[in-house]
Amino acid sequence: MIWSIIKKEYQRNLNFFAHSLNRLTIGIWRCSQTGLQIVSEALKVNTHAGLFAKQGMLRIKKLKDDVEVDFKEQKKSRKSQQINQRSKENLILKSLRKQQ
Repeated sequence: MIWSIIKKEYQRNLNFFAHSLNRLTIGIWRCSQTGLQIVSEALKVNTHAGLFAKQGMLRIKKLKDDVEVDFKEQKKSRKSQQINQRSKENLILKSLRKQQ
């Protein structure tokens, strides 16, 4: 039983680039001739779980950006309202000064 596990760990597979691959660890293969290392699908980011996590992160980032944009727009509108109010007050003061 143990011997079969050890054999399975060091089994060889066909490498299309140079004929053979050795298994280093779970999911990592290395070509003995070229030194090329290949990672299996389980360790890549493009698995179903990895894509799901990536989409969630992008969704959170988009929501955060939308909130920041809304906040900036509110801040701009408040500033423009304050500027309009000040300009109206200045016009009233100027007209009062002219009348005196």
